[in-house]
Amino acid sequence: MSSTVTYPYSDKPEDVRAAIQNNRFKTDYCLDVHCHGEYPGWYLAFLREQNRMPVTEPGDAELLKSAKIDFIALNYYRTLTARCLPPDKEHPRGERLDGFNEADYDLYGYWKIEKNGNLKATEYGAQIVPTGLRIVLNDYWEKYRLPLIITENGLGTEDVLAENGKIHDDYRIDYMRRRGIVTVTFRPRNGNGTQIPCLL
Repeated sequence: MSSTVTYPYSDKPEDVRAAIQNNRFKTDYCLDVHCHGEYPGWYLAFLREQNRMPVTEPGDAELLKSAKIDFIALNYYRTLTARCLPPDKEHPRGERLDGFNEADYDLYGYWKIEKNGNLKATEYGAQIVPTGLRIVLNDYWEKYRLPLIITENGLGTEDVLAENGKIHDDYRIDYMRRRGIVTVTFRPRNGNGTQIPCLL
């Protein structure tokens, strides 16, 4: 799962809601389906509104309910910042607009992804926020109470092959070194702590 952590562009209520909706539409609905065995009500309402309801067969609901996952494997690379994007006469609610990339699209009536001027970014525009990993781990644990496995967490950048056929990625080494090796500790309600070493 490519994790999503979204900050509101401002403290306006509509921007706070936009950030929540971006998380929900990009990641949370999918985790809800796999962890709870059913689509969340807000997502079904969106699909009905947009006339995008999937075709189902008898027994599909029971099958989905029986196929819950045992753990969450997640990738973390960046955070996002969102503000409200109201619909207008030319752009109805639910119309998708290309954003920074295919995954970070905008949606009229919901959100628009903005650059956060407080954060540095990679050459691909991924904003560098090590604390975002802690946020997503805490959030997913509180929501789903499943083991969490960090499958990717690093620097997304272009590698250049040198004449000797090697890649000299001092920039990646420096990126990792500046963040150090950190241990994220979970303290579930039963009191047992789980330590997860990860590179930040």
